[in-house]
Amino acid sequence: MDTPYTPTDRFEELDHIDLDAVFDVLDITCRNLLPDLDLCTAFLARILKDRNAGSNPGTQDVVLRLIRKAVALAPFNHMPLDIAARLTGDAEMERRAKRIAGLTTDPGIMDMRNVMNNEQTRRRKRNYLDSILERTPGHIVAASQRLLFDFYAGREPGDWLNRIKVPKFARHHWQERLSCTMPPWHQRQGA
Repeated sequence: MDTPYTPTDRFEELDHIDLDAVFDVLDITCRNLLPDLDLCTAFLARILKDRNAGSNPGTQDVVLRLIRKAVALAPFNHMPLDIAARLTGDAEMERRAKRIAGLTTDPGIMDMRNVMNNEQTRRRKRNYLDSILERTPGHIVAASQRLLFDFYAGREPGDWLNRIKVPKFARHHWQERLSCTMPPWHQRQGA
């Protein structure tokens, strides 16, 4: 196989191979690594900008698989939800994407890049998310990011978890998020 090796942090190399090779690299990558949201996004962007994507018989299945994975990885990120709703016609997913998009006013809520590498940045991000949750206890996007923040820090969620008010439309996905992200903590919370 003549497909060049593409390290997971160097997705720009996907621009130098044809669409079938992109599918091969994706297949190899998914066999060796658990895909994360960045991986899904990078492959989706590469596939969707290809002029031949519409005529390639594998495109639809791969795009739907990546979108489903992105939604599972980020159930409170309106962008993958919106794309998935458009591609599948799922009305519930469309409603959820709109509700979540209505909550997200600051792109900084979703940005977790370089947060965990610096104590001062980490403290600012934690305080920022906490301030959103104090003002808006039902802000499921900020709550989800705060949950990830604690997970990345290797800490059990603090009192903020008991103060949030999960909106009805998000309860099922929040319960999944808790049980998949932090099973021992989730069980102690009785959620």
